Amino acid sequence: MKRQMTVYLLRHGKTPGNSRRAYVGRASDESLSEDGIRELKRIRVEKRSEILRLYERILEKRCKYCVSPMKRCIETGEILFPKITPVVLPGLEEMDFGIFEGKNYKELDNCGEYQSWIDSGGSEKIPKGESREDFIVRTMETFCGAVRSCSAGEMIIVCHGGSIMAILSSLRLGEYFSFQIGNGEGYRIEIEIEEDKIHGISYERLFAGLHT
Repeated sequence: MKRQMTVYLLRHGKTPGNSRRAYVGRASDESLSEDGIRELKRIRVEKRSEILRLYERILEKRCKYCVSPMKRCIETGEILFPKITPVVLPGLEEMDFGIFEGKNYKELDNCGEYQSWIDSGGSEKIPKGESREDFIVRTMETFCGAVRSCSAGEMIIVCHGGSIMAILSSLRLGEYFSFQIGNGEGYRIEIEIEEDKIHGISYERLFAGLHT
C-alpha cells in the first residue's frame, strides 16, 4: 500500500565552528553561537505563519517532530518549536570527519590526506572518520526507519547539512552537493512510501537567505 508524506528537513543554526568554516561533524558537539541564536530568532519572526502552522500541527499530533542527538540541533528546535519535546533520532548525527574534525581548509592546507580526500570529490574514507558512502547508509537507515514508523502525514527533522544532502540525493532528487544550504535553512520534500521502498517526489527550498 502506497502513502505519501511531507517531510521538513531543517539544518541547525550556526555554531562557532560553522563561522570558521570548519568541518563540524559527529565528534564536535557544539552549541549554537550568539549569531546562530539571533539568526534563528529572525527566521521565527519572518516566517512566523509557517512555523506557527507547524507548531500547531505538532501539538495536534498531525506532524511528528524529530531531531539529531547533537546539541546544535536540539537547541535549534528549542528556538523554533519551544516547549515541545522532540523525538531524538540516534544515527542522524553529521558525518564523522575524523582527522579533519574542527579544522578548516586553511588549517588543512598542508595535509596530504585532506588533499587526497578533496581529489576524490569527498567520497574517499577520511582517516579515523567515515566515507561518504558509509555516512549515507547510516543516515538513510535512520531516516527510512523514522518515516516508515510515522503514522502522521508530516514530519519535521532538525538535523545537519550533510544529513540533508545524504537524504535528498538518496531519494534521487538531485546530486549530493547540489543540496548544500546555509544554517537555519531547509527543504520541504514530498515522499512516497511503499513497502520496502521510499521514493522522492519533489522538493522546495525553505528559509533561503533569512539566516544572514
